[in-house]
Amino acid sequence: MSTQDWIIAFDRLKQWGLMRVDLSGGEPTMRHDLPEIAWSAVNAGINVVISTNGLVIKEKSLEEYPKVRWHVSLDSGIEVIHERSRLLPVLKPSTGSFRRATDFLRSCIHQGCDVRVLTCLGPHNRDQLFALGEHLALTGVKEWNLSRVLRAGRAQSDYENLWAVAEEGILEQLAYLRKAFPFIRIRYSTRSEQNGYFLLVLPDGSLATQRTDGNDKVALGDLFNMTLEDLQFSSEFDLAEHGRKWISSTLEWQPFCLQCSPELWDPLPADSCLAV
Repeated sequence: MSTQDWIIAFDRLKQWGLMRVDLSGGEPTMRHDLPEIAWSAVNAGINVVISTNGLVIKEKSLEEYPKVRWHVSLDSGIEVIHERSRLLPVLKPSTGSFRRATDFLRSCIHQGCDVRVLTCLGPHNRDQLFALGEHLALTGVKEWNLSRVLRAGRAQSDYENLWAVAEEGILEQLAYLRKAFPFIRIRYSTRSEQNGYFLLVLPDGSLATQRTDGNDKVALGDLFNMTLEDLQFSSEFDLAEHGRKWISSTLEWQPFCLQCSPELWDPLPADSCLAV
């Protein structure tokens, strides 16, 4: 999609009620027109997040962007572990990526940008979270998201052996981290399933949803030719579940709360009014 295509896409999605978009990839900062794309979303009235590995953008380049929230991937506070998980196309560790990602975090903080570190948990880093907590604290990071790897894309292959992590060890470390670094907002997502409520705009302009039941990305239609009603009544996309995910993440409810209290999601009577 061209820059102009994205301008049209964001205007269209805003008319549908879109509130936030995450510009991700791959690595979105490889596009030289990413600042223009980000501006087009902001100008359409959409909140923007940019998810990056932090390796490409220099501090001076940040001035080209509107006010967005930066999500920066950092897998470990131990350099060799982070770089081993950031493989290059030739399947060799990305040498220098730990330092460059850290430099980018410092640049964001220095310029007053909203920034959040994202860490996907796996056997490679599950036992060294405190080292990363210390690194983020010394770097000045205030928000840190820990999450389990989705059973999607390349992670579908041999998921249990390569990506599954034991909950007990993570929760124990999480308790210590929150006590040691109370000035960092540390979130933990246990979600590893996303069946039909995550909305994607693919590079060719098609809409898709993410599934973790073996189907991976499922196409919903062409963004430029379909209607909101097409999306609402698609058998592949659960718009109501998408709304529940949004509300629960906003209120910071954990998924187990929803399972224990399904009545929270019972339909309201037609004449009722819910004020938040």
